[in-house]
Amino acid sequence: YEWFSGLINTAVINRRELYPLGDSKFVIFPDSRYDTVFANSITTTEIGLDTRISFKETYIDGKFNRATIKSAYPIITISYRYGIPLIQNKDYTYHKLNLEIEQWFNLSTIGWSRFIIDAGKIWGALPYPLLKIHEGNETWLFDQGSSNMMDYYEFVSDQYINFFYTHHFDGFFFNKIPGVRKLKWREVVYFRGLYGTLSDKNLNFSEYPGNLLSLGKEPYLETGAGIENIFKVLRIYAIWRLTHLNYSGNQDVSKFGIFATIYFSF
Repeated sequence: YEWFSGLINTAVINRRELYPLGDSKFVIFPDSRYDTVFANSITTTEIGLDTRISFKETYIDGKFNRATIKSAYPIITISYRYGIPLIQNKDYTYHKLNLEIEQWFNLSTIGWSRFIIDAGKIWGALPYPLLKIHEGNETWLFDQGSSNMMDYYEFVSDQYINFFYTHHFDGFFFNKIPGVRKLKWREVVYFRGLYGTLSDKNLNFSEYPGNLLSLGKEPYLETGAGIENIFKVLRIYAIWRLTHLNYSGNQDVSKFGIFATIYFSF
């Protein structure tokens, strides 16, 4: 429900049943390592409320979706979820809270920037699929919502903060190079930082698959540089992974990658 322009509330109810791959089972230790449960599935029922605050936002409104164009002020989204224990010994009780702040801003003649801060916390003892499994990317398509040099199912947390920053120079450097200036290419730089922790309660509640680990004491960091406005719609990034390069959880971690994305500017 949109109370007025810039303030939207969304009520949410979800019922999910998660299944492991193949013939495997979820291994859960509800009380101790000596009280093991082999579960064929994990069931959750949750209700929630999302609040979105966007003062003087410019957007394109469709029948079902709204695309943000710009705003001179931060866009704030607060999400809360409560897990309801409807079925004894099968549903899980938990609270999840997430706060996201997003903003665009100009830097005079050197272009414009955008940042996103995403922080969250989970209360309750839960098996790993219900925790925050940080988004990775194993494709060649750039994904601003994921850590592009992180593998799928590599890191998990129950409290975390994620920082995304990108700056678009709009030709500040390329326009000074005569041969390149005619191409109308634009420079862009990118940085992502992620820090999260996993409580002993959740670490010992279930058996974790493969390489899925907590981030430990070190934040995950990656950075990159790219060229946009190639053929007016193509952007290409070169991205370097800066941390968690050599550790027991992933011996074959990739340290560098090339990614592409298609975008349209207004």
